Amino acid sequence: MSVYHTRQAASTTSGPTAPVTHDAVRKFLLVPFEELKDIVGHINLSIDASSTSKKFLEQYPMYQKQNVLTIKKELGEGFANYLPASPPQEPLPILHQYVATMQSLKHFGRDVQFMNWKSFEAQIAILRDPLSSTPSTRTRSKAKQHKFFSEIDTPSVIFPWWTIDPGPATAEIFETVMAQEALRGCVFRCFPSQTEIIHSTTKLEDIRALDAIAANSPRNYAYRPKTCFNHECHGKDMGRCPLAGLQATVKKRTSSSGGEHVKTIKGRSKPSKSSSNLIGPHWWFHQEYVPFFDEFGEFRVFIAAKPTATRGLRGREGTVMHTVITEWLSREEGTLEPRAAGPKDWASPHVKPLTSQNLDTFALHIYEQLRARADWKEHYESLEVGVRLDIGIAIEPATQTKHFFVNEITRFYFADYFSQYTLGAPQQQLCYAFAEAIHNYFPTPPPPGEEYC
Repeated sequence: MSVYHTRQAASTTSGPTAPVTHDAVRKFLLVPFEELKDIVGHINLSIDASSTSKKFLEQYPMYQKQNVLTIKKELGEGFANYLPASPPQEPLPILHQYVATMQSLKHFGRDVQFMNWKSFEAQIAILRDPLSSTPSTRTRSKAKQHKFFSEIDTPSVIFPWWTIDPGPATAEIFETVMAQEALRGCVFRCFPSQTEIIHSTTKLEDIRALDAIAANSPRNYAYRPKTCFNHECHGKDMGRCPLAGLQATVKKRTSSSGGEHVKTIKGRSKPSKSSSNLIGPHWWFHQEYVPFFDEFGEFRVFIAAKPTATRGLRGREGTVMHTVITEWLSREEGTLEPRAAGPKDWASPHVKPLTSQNLDTFALHIYEQLRARADWKEHYESLEVGVRLDIGIAIEPATQTKHFFVNEITRFYFADYFSQYTLGAPQQQLCYAFAEAIHNYFPTPPPPGEEYC
C-alpha cells in the first residue's frame, strides 16, 4: 500500500484518506542482544557460505571480508565469524540470521546500522540524562552521542532483538525511546513494540486469540487443545479444571523458549513446589496433551507479508515461504532436529490424508485472522512483516478426523529460521523475505514532488 501521494492528487481527490500510522523511515538500527559467544556451530540461527564458491560470494556484499570483520568487531563473534578451514582452503564467513536479514535490507537501498547491546544501553543512558538538555552540558553530551541518536529530525526505527526468553530488561529502553519520539515529533521507535513483546512472551493472550479464531472458523479449522490457565488446579480442584478426566496434560511456562519449560504430566499428579504458578514474572499453565508432537514432530510454517495492489488487508497479504518439521532430541537440553517438509512426511500415517496445500491454506487463514484483530497494532504488528506458526495435528475422537491447530505464534524476530539444514545456498531466502517485508512496511521518503500523507 502506498503511503504517500502527489500534491496534485491530494488537491483533487475527495473523501477520507486511509489512516497512516508511521512516517517514511530513513534509518534503521539493529541492536541484537548477545546470546552466543560464537555463532559457529549454532546451525538453527546461522547463515554460512560453506556450500558456495568464491564467485558466488562476490555477489553478496555481506560476505565481503571488511563487512564481516566490521560486524564482528561491533557485535561480537556471536553474530559474525569465520568457519575454520585447513590450507589451502580459505575460511568462509558465517553470519547470524539477524545480521543476514538486516544486510539484505541494505539491498533495497536502506540505511542500516549495527550496534552492540552494551553501547545501546549507554546511548539510552545519555538520552535519559536530564542534564544533556541544558546549554552547559549539551556539547559534552552530544560528543558522546552516536549519530543515529543525535540526528533528531530523522525518522528512525530500532530493532532490539533476541531469541531467548526471558530476554534483557527493556522497560527503561522503551520508556526512553517513546519519550524521545514525543519530543522529536517524528518516528523514533522500537520494532516490535513493547506491548507486543509483553503480549507474546506471556503466551496466554495468544492462546486466547487462537481460541477465539477457532470458535469463529469453519469446522475443519475449529479444533483447539483445551487450556487451563492455572496450573495449580491440576491435582487439586479438578472439578473446575477444563482438563478434568484427561490422563495426560502438558505443563508450560510463560516467558520461555524451546522445550526446557514444557513438561508432560501423566495422571492427576500434584505439581511440585517448584511448579508454583508464580515464579518471579513467570506463570505456569497446562494444556491438553497431543501425541502428534512426540510421535511425528511439529510443523514450522514461515509466512512473509507481500504487497498487493488490489486485495489484502492494509495492502498486503501473507505468502508461505518455507515449511520445516522439527523433532525434539532432548527437550531438557533444548536440542531438536529440523528438516524441510517433504513427500515422505505427507505420506506418514500421522499426517495423511492432510496435504501440504491443506497446511498452507490453514496457516494463511490463521495469519490473516490475527492481522484482522482490533488489537493488531498493539499485539500483532510484527505480522505485517511475517511470522512463524508452529502447528500440530490432532485427531477428533468421534470421527477420527485429523485437524491442524496452531501450537504457538512465534514472531519472526524471535524464531529460529533453521536455514542451514533446510534451505539450499545461499540460505538467505527467509532473511531476504523478511527484509523485503520490513522495507515495504516502513516506506522510504517520498520521491521529489510528492508528500507524505
